[in-house]
Amino acid sequence: MDQVLDDAELAAIDAYWRAANYVSVGQIYLGDEAATLAFDVFAHRLVTGIGAMTAAAGGLDALVFTAGIGERSPVVRAAAARRLGHLGVLIDPGRNDGARGDGDISRAQASARSLVIAAREDLEISRETRSVQTAGS
Repeated sequence: MDQVLDDAELAAIDAYWRAANYVSVGQIYLGDEAATLAFDVFAHRLVTGIGAMTAAAGGLDALVFTAGIGERSPVVRAAAARRLGHLGVLIDPGRNDGARGDGDISRAQASARSLVIAAREDLEISRETRSVQTAGS
């Protein structure tokens, strides 16, 4: 069987996995080189995707952080914001670190708002289940 992904793609997937699931901020602060590299690759890929979508949309009005990492990782939000300042993304460190639930973590002078929004997947699952049940009646 042919290998579907090349070695570079497999390494990138491994870095994503480690950054998202196994790398602790403590490992990075303690100087763990593999943890630091995994996080840097993850942050680079995140910002690359945001930049591509911003270009395709013709600009950025707001950057929304949601779901697991977006809602719960001030470190990831800060890493993204540091690399997106040229797009008007400026986050307030205190608001970022203290974000709980929905909120605006932008600095006052930011031209693009940075928001933390709870994903609420449970509501979407409930709505879709109800629509399937109603359609079958």
